[in-house]
Amino acid sequence: MEQALRVMTINGAWSMGIDDKAGSIEVGKSADLIVLDRNLFDLEPQGNMHNTQVDVTLIEGQLVWDRLEQFKACGLTAVWHKDEVPEFYDKM
Repeated sequence: MEQALRVMTINGAWSMGIDDKAGSIEVGKSADLIVLDRNLFDLEPQGNMHNTQVDVTLIEGQLVWDRLEQFKACGLTAVWHKDEVPEFYDKM
């Protein structure tokens, strides 16, 4: 699991040549992160990870997705809403 997360984060940023700006949580880097509905390290990877949902997404520190509207009470509103999520791929 740790290796898979590195591939999707710091190694992905390195392969795109942006590891000085993104890919890990450090001062001075873009605040891009997601919060999942479960701890992936507590799961048996095979047959379980596909059910994981993203609860919160921050891009450059801006709240862009809040699936459960957890931040609404704080006055933060996500850029994307459940009914307005952009389609990034064709559904099969």
